[in-house]
Amino acid sequence: MRRCIPLLLLPFAAIATHAAAQLPPPRPLVVAATIVEAMPLSQDIAKRRVLLRLRLSSSPSCTAGASDEFGFLIDADKQTETGVRHPAAETLGFDARVTLRCDAATRRYVSPLGSVTQKADTLELATTAERLPSLDFLWAPYAAVGNEVALSAARPNYSHWAVFERSMP
Repeated sequence: MRRCIPLLLLPFAAIATHAAAQLPPPRPLVVAATIVEAMPLSQDIAKRRVLLRLRLSSSPSCTAGASDEFGFLIDADKQTETGVRHPAAETLGFDARVTLRCDAATRRYVSPLGSVTQKADTLELATTAERLPSLDFLWAPYAAVGNEVALSAARPNYSHWAVFERSMP
């Protein structure tokens, strides 16, 4: 009878391992985000380098068939009455978005605004101020799969960015 116990457990363990392997991995969520001007600051504000960084809950996987998208929802005019509203950020009216999308052909994250680099769980977009929707805006980082857009559950889940000259009191 003792010999049967390991033989009976082995098939169950194999089934459990196989079933666990079939579950899709959890989708990465945004855990931290920053938008900063790169130093040194150029005298030409439009040409200033701006770095937009997203740190995710896990390393994003850009594979064939993936539809993952990460980015920043932008309230360029800072008016609640204009733009699209999201239930997780009801005080903002989003007028634009900066996207970092999975390009299944190259298996890399790309953006129409500049170059994207990925280091483990961090995505960084390098662009210039002139390519952003505004030089002074409110923003909320997001993660999206298909039509589902997830903002951070932390409050407040948005921040303000402006070029150095506009952020001075």
